[in-house]
Amino acid sequence: TSNLKKHAKQCWGSNVVDGHIKEIAADASCDGSIFVAFTRSGQHPINVSYCTHTKPEFRCVLDIISRLPSLTYCSLSTVAHDLKALYERSADRIKKFLTEYDGHLSFATDAWTSPNHRAFVAWTVHLQY
Repeated sequence: TSNLKKHAKQCWGSNVVDGHIKEIAADASCDGSIFVAFTRSGQHPINVSYCTHTKPEFRCVLDIISRLPSLTYCSLSTVAHDLKALYERSADRIKKFLTEYDGHLSFATDAWTSPNHRAFVAWTVHLQY
């Protein structure tokens, strides 16, 4: 995105960013295949990360909910632990399912920059089962 590019130029300078963009463009395949674009280069591990909602705005919502006597919710550390455990239990099963799926898979991506200049990107896969 343009915000990410502006931030990178402020941090490392225009010549460094433009040089990397030209280098990437020179190495890119010109056949337009999405499979070429997303092929892993090298043997770097694929990392998956997630973060729980710790922003003040979300904490405010949790504080409001906590005042309602009929509702209970777990702590943020419990949610983080449960998310990690759920991911570890289902990652291999989902990978196997998507690899062996005979139908069409549709991929979507979204990238954005937060107000404090942190870059985020998310990928989703859609299928008809």
